Amino acid sequence: MQINTIRFGTIDIDENKIVIVPEGIIGFPDIKRYVILDMGEDIHFKLFQAVDEYTLGFVIIDPLLFKPDYKVKIRMEDLHSLNTDNINEIVTMVIVTIPDDPYRMTANLRGPLLINLKSRLAKQQILTEDTYTTRHLIISRPELIQME
Repeated sequence: MQINTIRFGTIDIDENKIVIVPEGIIGFPDIKRYVILDMGEDIHFKLFQAVDEYTLGFVIIDPLLFKPDYKVKIRMEDLHSLNTDNINEIVTMVIVTIPDDPYRMTANLRGPLLINLKSRLAKQQILTEDTYTTRHLIISRPELIQME
């Protein structure tokens, strides 16, 4: 299947790799079909590209890469909505905002994406506790890092 994207132009995707987000993503409730695209070799960022809206794609990343203590409480009903009983089938990703200054790059830790790569179902989990922010800085400025 071919889809159009702003970042990569027209590309071929495997229809079996399409991820369905039944409830949509905040601000985009009607966009349900996405595909996860690599952004390059050895690059941890991925593109969560809408299949049916070429202008819509979210940069995503595994939050454990920059916040090793990040934890999301997943309820049994959330697992069932993703068609599993096994929490190990769920991958957690967060949406990244990348401004011109990479040191201002942030991740939305309050609204992670829970993705079941086996069933190809996903949902955006909204965390109600104040543990995390929607604009968590990913990179520290070098001058702020203290040398030991």
